[in-house]
Amino acid sequence: RRENQFQMRLINIAPLNYLSNLGLPRSSIGLTRQFLSLGEKLKVTEQKLCFMKKCKATRIFPAFILNNCNLNTDILFPNHLPLDFSVLLHKIRILSLNQCIKQLYTDINCLKQHICDTKHQLYLVFSNQWCLHEILSVFETNNLDVKRYYKEHLQNKFYWLLQKHYPYSPPPHTTIVDPSTSTSRVTVIDCNPEEPLNVTEAELDILSLGPKFALPRKVDESLIKE
Repeated sequence: RRENQFQMRLINIAPLNYLSNLGLPRSSIGLTRQFLSLGEKLKVTEQKLCFMKKCKATRIFPAFILNNCNLNTDILFPNHLPLDFSVLLHKIRILSLNQCIKQLYTDINCLKQHICDTKHQLYLVFSNQWCLHEILSVFETNNLDVKRYYKEHLQNKFYWLLQKHYPYSPPPHTTIVDPSTSTSRVTVIDCNPEEPLNVTEAELDILSLGPKFALPRKVDESLIKE
């Protein structure tokens, strides 16, 4: 069922039309479409994950969780509302948010695997390296465009939720690292991979330089003499 979810229409059909106009064989259009759509889906899912983690860090809930957790308390409790009901409902929403985040991590890993498999199939199909290079180039460019669009869209949605939940006070301060940003060279000690990295972008840049990196000393006369 999860694999079927990844079979989606292209958000942007222009890249496929561009490749077709370059002379892409008709027999490979379906595979190329799948490759491009998986890339788009990955970027959308990564931005959804970033959005959900921001919601968790600022203790707010997306509308779909609030709507699905709404209950008609007047019918369920005609006499009086239990004192711990609101606490229980809040716990249910937190559980739902955590499971949605966990599922997004799973989807991202599956999408990356599907992309690798599809890319391998493209290498087997195309003997023309120029054509393959064009497909990979269009894949990267289209992914950046999709990421940019959905990042802005979900940021606007998140800011709207912030203003709605914190109209008179500043929200809790948090820093969420974009999941699409490479952190392969960053080592974070005692960090749950499903929790946000509470580091600034500047700190992340420093960490990405590796364990042997050291800040340079200020160049002055004493250093020159040494």
